[in-house]
Amino acid sequence: MAKLFGTSGIRGYTEYTGKDDYVTLSDEFCSIITKVFIKHINKDGEKKDLKIAVGMDFRNSSPRIQKIILNAIEENNGIPVNCGVTPTPALTYFVKHSDCVGGIMITGSHIKESMNGLKFINDREEISKEEEKSIEEIYSKEITSQKENNNNFKKTDVCNQLYIDFLKSKTKNYQNLKIILDVRNSCHANTFPEILSATGAEVIQLKKILQEFKALDTDSTENENPEMKQAILSSKADIGVTFDSDGDRLSVYDENGNVVQGDLVAAILADILPIKKIVVPINVTSLIDTIGKTVIRSKVGSPFVVQAMKENSADFGFEANGGCIFAEVMLTRDGGYPAVCLLNVLAEKKQKSPTITISKICLAYPQFHVFRTKFDCPTTHNEYILKKIKEKYLSENKHINDTDGLKVYFDDTTWILFRPSSNSPEFRIFVESLYKETTTTLAEDALKLARGIMNEAEKLHKKLYK
Repeated sequence: MAKLFGTSGIRGYTEYTGKDDYVTLSDEFCSIITKVFIKHINKDGEKKDLKIAVGMDFRNSSPRIQKIILNAIEENNGIPVNCGVTPTPALTYFVKHSDCVGGIMITGSHIKESMNGLKFINDREEISKEEEKSIEEIYSKEITSQKENNNNFKKTDVCNQLYIDFLKSKTKNYQNLKIILDVRNSCHANTFPEILSATGAEVIQLKKILQEFKALDTDSTENENPEMKQAILSSKADIGVTFDSDGDRLSVYDENGNVVQGDLVAAILADILPIKKIVVPINVTSLIDTIGKTVIRSKVGSPFVVQAMKENSADFGFEANGGCIFAEVMLTRDGGYPAVCLLNVLAEKKQKSPTITISKICLAYPQFHVFRTKFDCPTTHNEYILKKIKEKYLSENKHINDTDGLKVYFDDTTWILFRPSSNSPEFRIFVESLYKETTTTLAEDALKLARGIMNEAEKLHKKLYK
C-alpha cells in the first residue's frame, strides 16, 4: 500500500499511473478517506450531525475530488459545508471559529499539476502527526467502498468572509503604497482583492487570463514571475504580492521586481513584531539566528513546526517557503496574515521615511545568499542517494546534521541541505552562505553530485529488476 501522509497532508496522482509511491486520488479513495476522517474525529461514535467544511484550490482535478468528498460526508451522516475555492488558512480559521468539527482542504499546493492532495483540519488546526497515525490505522482496516451520488451542495461564502473580515481588521492605512497583486493561480483570488480594497492602497491586479493552472513553488529560488517584475517596474510599484495555490505561502517582490525569499520576509517580521520565541525547520536561513530572539529548530514541514511550537510555547513559526504560523491566530501555516503584517510594516516605515523601500529594509540585515532547487527523483532512490552523500562528506570530515535529510556544514554560516520531498517524487537541495559566488559554486556541485548518484541508483535499480 502506498503511503498516505507526507510532510503535510496526503499527496497523490489524480489519475492511475501504475506507480505505487503515492496513492491515486480516485473517486473510491477520496470517498473512503473521508469516511475514515469522520471516524477519526468521532471516535466514540456519540457525535451526531457533524459539520465538516470542504475547500479547494484551482487545480483542474479539485472540483471532481470536492464533489466526491461532499457526497461522502453526507453518506456518513455528516453535514458538508461547501466553502468552494478558499485558502487553506481561511478554511482553518473558519473551522476554528464556527460549529464545524473539522475540515478537508483539497490542494496540491506547490507540487506538479498532475498531482493533488488533501489536508485535514481538526476543530482548531491542521491535524498532528499523531492524528495522521490514527487515520492511517483506521484506513488500513477500512475496506468498505463508498458509493458516489449526484447530490448538489449549496456553496457558502461564510468561510472566505470570516477570514476577510479578520484580515481587514488587521490592516492599516496603505494610502502611500502601490501594490501589484497576482492571485490568478491562488485561492486568495477570492479574498485578497477585497482585503486590500478598503486600505487606500493603489492596487494593480494582474488579470491576463492564464491558459492553464500553474503551481507556484515558493521553496525554489528559480521560480520567478516575469509578468510581476515587468508590472512592478512599469508601474513603479512599491511591492508585488502573490501566493501559492492554496494561499498558505506568501511570495514577495521588491520595488525592483526581485523576489524576496520567504524566510527572509518571515525573519524580518519576527524581528520587528513583538515575538519572543520562534520555531523554524533546519532549512531556514541563518539570518533568524542573528536577531537576538530564542530560536528552536525542527524537522521540515509545518506539522513538525506546530508540534515544536506547542512543546516550547512559541508564539511564532515559519518555514523556508514563506509560510508563517502565528500562535495567536491559529496553529496553521498562513500566507494572508503575514502579507498584511508586512504591508503594515512597509506603510508605517514609508510614513516616517518616504524613501524607504522593501530592498532597503532587507539590506538592514546580514545578507545571506540562498539557493533552493529541486529535480524529479523516484522515491525508491532517496535512501541510496542520502547514503552515498553521507559517505562522501564524512570522508571529508564535514559536520552533518541528519535531523531531516542531510545538512552538511562547511562553516557556521555555509551549508548544504540534501532532502528528498515527503510530498512528491522530488529531491530538494538548499544552499546558503554569506557569499554569492560560494553559494552558486556549492549549488552547482550539489546538484551535479545528487543527480549523478540518482543516475547511478537508476542503473542499479534496472539491473536488479531486469
